[in-house]
Order: sequence, then structure tokens, then C-alpha cells
Amino acid sequence: MAEKRSKGHFVNNNKKPRKQGNRLGLHSLRSSTKGIMVTANFLDYGCRREVFSILDDYCDSKSEKSPDKTEEGAVSADVTDDIANEIAELNQKKRRFEIVDTTLSNLMFIAVKDESMDVTKLVHTILTDLRETKQRKTRFIQRILPVTHTCYSSMEDISRTAKEMLQPLHTKDPKTFGIMFKARNNSAIKRDEIIEAVVSTQSTGSNLMFIAVKDESMDVTKLVHTILTDLRETKQRKTRFIQRILPVTHTCYSSMEDISRTAKEMLQPLHTKDPKTFGIMFKARNNSAIKRDEIIKVIATIATCDGEYDEFTKVDLTNPEYTVIVNVVKNAVLMSIVRDFNLLSKYNIDELTKGFIDPNKEGRVTETDTKAEEEGSTKEEEIEHPREEAAEV
Repeated sequence: MAEKRSKGHFVNNNKKPRKQGNRLGLHSLRSSTKGIMVTANFLDYGCRREVFSILDDYCDSKSEKSPDKTEEGAVSADVTDDIANEIAELNQKKRRFEIVDTTLSNLMFIAVKDESMDVTKLVHTILTDLRETKQRKTRFIQRILPVTHTCYSSMEDISRTAKEMLQPLHTKDPKTFGIMFKARNNSAIKRDEIIEAVVSTQSTGSNLMFIAVKDESMDVTKLVHTILTDLRETKQRKTRFIQRILPVTHTCYSSMEDISRTAKEMLQPLHTKDPKTFGIMFKARNNSAIKRDEIIKVIATIATCDGEYDEFTKVDLTNPEYTVIVNVVKNAVLMSIVRDFNLLSKYNIDELTKGFIDPNKEGRVTETDTKAEEEGSTKEEEIEHPREEAAEV
């Protein structure tokens, strides 16, 4: 007679292996996914059903407004084709959206499988309709945001993705933008780093150009001074697109230690017995770490407190003989010392040549000139100049 088996033997055999993955059997959120992010107070079944309902309603209403591909009155040759087309449309509608697991209790991500769908336009249409009709169509949804780009949470991937996403905005049309940042269950990514990375991908390169000089013997300060002086004396504008031209004799990393060391090296030739006055012009682009007051304090201390010729270096805010120019561009600092800064309209060609003859427009009649003649008045083109502030020590 066979031995009696224990009860535990049968219990262990009835245990089924645990399925891998989350409890809902959803796909996890990964990079290169387009979709819609939804936040709610309670993400239960009713909330998920509500999200799919409102998305399908607006997608269906959009497809109904689009014209039919077939002409009116056209009859299908075979009823089977109509049935097959309807089944295909139903399957496409069923595979239109998919829930992706975010492992967060109050955050839902809806992946969009249709690559041709513009999720930004879809969400904007939903919210605009709610605002115009003043009728709430949801109960659980708190916020709905479109997601066009996703990437891994590293600064390198974020910078690359932001550059790709913002590329269409790099045009000549004036525009403003803001940044909304939110981190969930991640303390490695900092808000300031994200803002700096996103801002650095914007239009700095489109309006700013740096020309490197390979000839070490060339005096770029004298070259630029000669160009601007010639424009002032001849009263003839020779440029059309250039707004400002500034020489750069010293560059360094955007840290106060490097700036102080470079400024000391640059200002060393000014430490003589000859009386002189100086001012400071500071401009920062895509860099919020370097402060104007700190730069002015450092440069003024080096320029006036050399220990031997202090009495020969004075500050003149009206018409200084020398002007120390400091331009901070992202992580680089461009510095130089120029003369006749105010006399040459702060090296701004637009201001310096205002009212001068433009040889490129001689003998030409543009649409703007024709329109101005019809109206009986001419209007000068308004050009926005960056604010330049003199430093008072």
C-alpha cells in the first residue's frame, strides 16, 4: 500500500507561478513614447473609462468633420468590402490609445499608437471646448497634458531631446516662452539644471555670432574701432543685417575665479601713471548664475586698486576713456577693453548709422516705401536693442 501523502504536497502543486510585471498587466513607461499625461485624485476604473471616453469623443468628432474619401452616391461593388472596412475602423479605434503603467497612484499616461495624431492639438481642442461651452464633461480628471517627446532622465538625453523638440521654434518670428517643471519620485534632476538646459537650446545661436581670429598678430580691438570710425566719418552704411560688432580679446569659463584671473590679466596694461577713466558694460545671455553686481565689483577692484597707480584710474559714467565689456554667453565669458564706447554709439551700428545713406537701397522702391507714400508718411523700422547699463562703483 502506497504511503499517504501529506496535505502540503497537494497545496504546493496547486500554487501557480506569479506573473511578471505590474498588477494591471500594463506596459511600463519608456522613452520615445508619444501620448497624454493625466493627473487625478483617484485613478480607479471610472477615471480610466472617463479618459478614454473623452479622447474617443473628440477624435470621432474630428473624423466626422473631415470629408469622405468616396464621392456622394458611390456604391461599393461588394458588401464584403464595406464590412471589412468597418471592422478595420473598429480595430483601429480600439488600438488608438493604450494605458502605460507609471507606478504612481495619481498619474496616468495614455500612449498614442497613431503616429499621425497631433496630441498637442487634441488636448488644446478639448480644453478650448471646455472653456467656450463652460460645461464640464469630466468628473475625475484633474489635469491633462500632451506629451510629444520622452527620454531617459539624464541631463544629456534631456538636452538632446529639448534641442530636437525646440528646433521648429528657431525662426525669425518674435516669440516668448516659459518653462513648467515638475518632478515625481526623482531627486537627481534639479529644476535649475533643467531650466538652464532648455534655455540654452533656444535662440542664442540665431542672433549671436562669434568669429574666431586665427592670426595672433591681428589687433581685433583696433580693427573694430577702425570699422566703426569709418562708418561715422563717411556717413555711409555698409551693412544691412549687422546690429552690433564687439571685439573679444579674452575668453574664460563662467566662474568668478576664472573671470577675476582673466580680468586681472586683461587690465594689467592700464596700470600706468597716465590719467585714465573707465566704465563697465555687462550683458548675460542664457546664464543666471553670474550676477551683474559681482562682476562690477570684481572688475572695479582690479582696475582701481592696483596698489601703485590707484590715483590715476578713475570712474567716469558719462564718457569714459576705456570701457570694459563683459558678455556672458551660456558657460563662456567674452571680455575686452574698448575706447570711444559712447562716441561710437556703444558699438551699435544701427544707432551709429541712423539716418545715413544705405547703398543697398539706392534706386530701389520696396513695398514698404510704396505703402508709406500712399499713406503720406514714412515710418522707421523699430529695432529692439538690448538694454545696456553703465556700472557705478
